[in-house]
Amino acid sequence: MNKFIVKGPGKACNEINADNLDQALQQVRQRYPEKMVAADASEVIYVCQPNEDETACQMKLK
Repeated sequence: MNKFIVKGPGKACNEINADNLDQALQQVRQRYPEKMVAADASEVIYVCQPNEDETACQMKLK
């Protein structure tokens, strides 16, 4: 199992365990079905508003 950092929604920051990034994204999407979930190149997962620009959201949560 690997640890993945989840930033958002808001100022929340958590860690989850998953075998790979795809499983981690799936877990986060299940937890926040109404939010947009994406990961950056360093495999940090971001939880953003549904219509929010992905890049702007990631910059805001870094």
